[in-house]
Amino acid sequence: MKKMFLSVVFLCVMGAVSVNAQNLGGKTVDVETNEPVGFATVMLLKPDSSFVAGTQSDDSGEFRIELKNAGAGDFILKVSCVGYADSYTAFSQLEGSLHVGEVPLVPVSVNVAEIEVKADRIISRANRQVIIPAAKQREFSDNGLDLLNRLNLRGVKIDPLEQTVSKSGGTVLLQINGRKVDMQEFMSIRPSDVLRLDYYDEPGSRYVDNPDIKAIINAVLKQKTSAGGTLALDATNAVTTGFGNNQLSSGYHYGRSTFSLLYTQNRRRYDERRTDETAVFHYPDREALYRTKEGINAPFGYTYHKINAGYNYLNNDRTMLNVSFSENITDRNRTNANTIGYAGVAGETVSRDVSDSKSNAPALDIYLQQQMAHDQTIYANVVGTHIHTTSDRNYRNANPAETLTDVRESVAGDKYSLIGEAIYEKKIAESVVQGGIKYTGSNTKNKYYLQENSLLTMKQSDLYAYAEWTGEAGRLNYTLGAGASHIVFREGEQETDNWIFRPLVRLGYAFDRRWNMNYVFRIRPSVPQLSDLNDIVRFVDEQSLKQGNARLKPFAEYYSSLNLTFDSEHAGSGIHLKYSNETNPIMEDVKWSDSRQRFVYTTDNQRHFRNLNVEAEGVWYLPLEAGSVNAIGGYSFFESAGNAYTHTLHNFYLFMQVQLQYRKMSLAAGSVLLRQKTLYGQTVDFDEKNTQVSLKYRHKSLSATLGVSNPFGGKGWKTSSHQLSGLAESKTHVYIDDNTNMVFFNLSWSFSYGNKYASKKKLMNNSDLDPGIMDMGK
Repeated sequence: MKKMFLSVVFLCVMGAVSVNAQNLGGKTVDVETNEPVGFATVMLLKPDSSFVAGTQSDDSGEFRIELKNAGAGDFILKVSCVGYADSYTAFSQLEGSLHVGEVPLVPVSVNVAEIEVKADRIISRANRQVIIPAAKQREFSDNGLDLLNRLNLRGVKIDPLEQTVSKSGGTVLLQINGRKVDMQEFMSIRPSDVLRLDYYDEPGSRYVDNPDIKAIINAVLKQKTSAGGTLALDATNAVTTGFGNNQLSSGYHYGRSTFSLLYTQNRRRYDERRTDETAVFHYPDREALYRTKEGINAPFGYTYHKINAGYNYLNNDRTMLNVSFSENITDRNRTNANTIGYAGVAGETVSRDVSDSKSNAPALDIYLQQQMAHDQTIYANVVGTHIHTTSDRNYRNANPAETLTDVRESVAGDKYSLIGEAIYEKKIAESVVQGGIKYTGSNTKNKYYLQENSLLTMKQSDLYAYAEWTGEAGRLNYTLGAGASHIVFREGEQETDNWIFRPLVRLGYAFDRRWNMNYVFRIRPSVPQLSDLNDIVRFVDEQSLKQGNARLKPFAEYYSSLNLTFDSEHAGSGIHLKYSNETNPIMEDVKWSDSRQRFVYTTDNQRHFRNLNVEAEGVWYLPLEAGSVNAIGGYSFFESAGNAYTHTLHNFYLFMQVQLQYRKMSLAAGSVLLRQKTLYGQTVDFDEKNTQVSLKYRHKSLSATLGVSNPFGGKGWKTSSHQLSGLAESKTHVYIDDNTNMVFFNLSWSFSYGNKYASKKKLMNNSDLDPGIMDMGK
């Protein structure tokens, strides 16, 4: 009754207003908590419901509608937002400018997925896009990844079976309420709990230190405000193949506290995996050697377990404490079996290369957020991790008469790391000023049991400070940022000390609410991988070794992009032009060693690397929310210039996806039509040519999916690489027949009781899962 009374009083009061408006402003608030409601859709309609003008409220609930061509007359103000009942306000003979004050929105008690809000699919902000999922997108989604796949975010490619998200050949940082999470935690999201998704297609100053992050997707969830709990199961398993992705998650909220528990298991057990390779070795003092490896089917597999326990405390929406403990356990094994022959040499040999590795990585994450007066907020985060890794390898090559090579290697390592970050943020009118400092330190000890045993002790620290200013001025939006890092690396008695400057400029312009353009320029530094900063030599095969390089130096990437996008209720498109130039990049090299009489694969600071990418994309949303059709295609040019080599590559690629939904059924089909290839250093990597088709039946909170992977696979799932070195050129193809015509089944179920919602945002996202151990491949 109280809610209805407030709404009726508000309508009566506003219905008596009589002015002539050029600007109509106000603020959307929750009628129960009096907190701002951000990203509500605000529309001014004529009495016959025809559209006059519209906008969206910002993060603080403020909105303003320009009424240049509205004229005088009677109007209706309609406000819609996910999780709230629609609000209608009548105006009689509008004249002049008017600020309506607070527009109260009444929360609805029904499931959020049952609400249908007709609004823009994408709302453009100064440094991101805000995506409001449609009702049917929520209804047909089982988890966070499934919902993400139905949103068709620009440039983002999703493999729902392998559970991966990528963009422009790099990774996408996933967040829940601003906190970094892995794929398993993101999948534990209930689609009905999602308030909105923030999509940062160009990461800001905080992430300039990680060049592999190409985008950020942050799911903002509604905070539970009453006692209640959730339980969810998501299980995907192949019918005839050792393939499985399974997880169980639960949570309970009481008072100001929320407790959560997540268990995940990913497993792969393949018997029909093989590797084919052709190689030619150009010796400096003898004739070239031509080698052919014909693969023999051999086992490959891994099992990954994760347990995550979390606690969240929220006090009056101003103080948040979040503590989580996680344990990651991985057990991996691989066998490469080959018949080896050499041109001009009689007879063949058979090799077996067996590798096993195990690791566990417990981590403790403590997060604190405090809001203060005058729109100020402080964030603090501390993450401690211990990674313990062991790996063993046995390489044996023999002919029927004798064993020619028998090599056994093992490594045991421990890495302790500490990450601490503090951020200050203040809102000033239409802009946000943010500054932060982050410290990352690690201590690593690796014991290599090789032909010559070695103990490697490494210490690394990175202190990064930055400042950033983001704002809007009419149709122009901007981000200006600058940061600096002090990086120190120590191995034994050797120490390197580097200062790195990291600027960022982003300019955007909204031609209207559908057409947007932005330009980004930044200098992104890259530091050597910890596993490469050593002089350890490892055995590869009879012709090859692998060696680290303790003298590697950080380098800079100069990156710029120009993007033009269009978004409407029925379709979306984008054209993206990107260019990067790396000076003195760390890229691979192959050298001949007279002392070891083998070719040595290593890394070094080379001359430069350049990449030009032109990408176009389009999505069509079918009428009546019946699904969508989208495609991503493009052209890339690569130039890789080493100290003693230059390679180029031209590549066209194309990916398409179709999603259809009707009543309780949905169909999804995606295929890589033209494989994407990438060149870096002297290696060309080929993406897999993958096709997936699945049919889902959903009833309330239970869904069942039947699908097939690579139904047109021919010889089987395949990925390839091409080593272009003039000394040791090779072509490698990996086949997994188990992945061809692989039929899989998914069962998803969720249960919720006693939950009501508000919203709250977390900002930190730190973790460390890099053990710092050199791998045994080339």
